[in-house]
Amino acid sequence: MAGEGSFWNNWKGTALPASGSTVSNQQASGAYAGYKGKKEVSDVAIDPWIADLMDMSDPDRLVVANLLVKAGYLRTATSKYNKAFGDAYSKANQELQAEAARTGRPNLTLREFLLENVSTTGGAGGGAGGGPKADLSRSVYKYSPEQIDADINEVAQKILGREIVDADRQADWYKDLTKGLNKMISKGITTTTKLVKNKKTGKLEQVTTQTPEFTQEKAAETIESAVKAGDPISLARKQNLDFANWAFEKMGGRG
Repeated sequence: MAGEGSFWNNWKGTALPASGSTVSNQQASGAYAGYKGKKEVSDVAIDPWIADLMDMSDPDRLVVANLLVKAGYLRTATSKYNKAFGDAYSKANQELQAEAARTGRPNLTLREFLLENVSTTGGAGGGAGGGPKADLSRSVYKYSPEQIDADINEVAQKILGREIVDADRQADWYKDLTKGLNKMISKGITTTTKLVKNKKTGKLEQVTTQTPEFTQEKAAETIESAVKAGDPISLARKQNLDFANWAFEKMGGRG
């Protein structure tokens, strides 16, 4: 390697010296550990990500470590430099560059990249965060009392031929209906993520399953059933009227 610089060993605090350089302290820490003199320093090949990490203040380094942990690159957050931290930081930056190029976002920062890739398995992005585990999240639909009332009123006009009035809102069927809808809303849509082994490749693949406990379609069906049961008299009247209109059109030769 003489005449072409030397290779910096990030993990042992030592380096293979360039031709003519002098190793001064193999236990020193820092991006230029083990070298004495500016001339020799300029000949040392250094991992730029490691140098960047070492140049940070402890508080800044801890912020980065926490982001790396959340994204699954690092197991334990620390403000001090160590091999695992350096490995994780270098890997994350390399994958950041690949992601920025793939998505056409040259200004994508490491912080943005890590926040976009928060681990759902405890080991994403490099598998440093532990063994596989399932992750469950819940999405809740925003369904206000005013919207519920409007939806019930719309169904009532269609099914019963009339609008909802205050007497309906005080009735047990209406109260039970709104209570049931709110219970459905609170369950929302659960999303479960787990790692499944592909039988063909033998590799683990992330599989996401959504279970909708509440949908607008389910809500509409529930409202329709409750409205029919809540006012059978209006329902029968509406059905009779619809039949009479249909029969009249048929007898009048317009069917």
